[in-house]
Amino acid sequence: MMLHQSLFRQTASKLGVVVGSHNRNSEDPEQESFALTRIKLHEDYDSNTINNDICLLFLDGEAGFSSDVIGAIALPESME
Repeated sequence: MMLHQSLFRQTASKLGVVVGSHNRNSEDPEQESFALTRIKLHEDYDSNTINNDICLLFLDGEAGFSSDVIGAIALPESME
């Protein structure tokens, strides 16, 4: 999972992720919630310029990819 690094000061144990949620005011049928076990910041992140403003989130379980609304994205190639 990827996340804007404005939360880069947070620890994984204080954050969670909801996948498959499209309604902010109600729970969606295929929505899943996960705690985080780890946050891996981009090694070249620069908080002054926000260059490389990306990180990986490690979930405490597996998201159900059998859903039409939950899936993986491809990570960019080097220098993309």
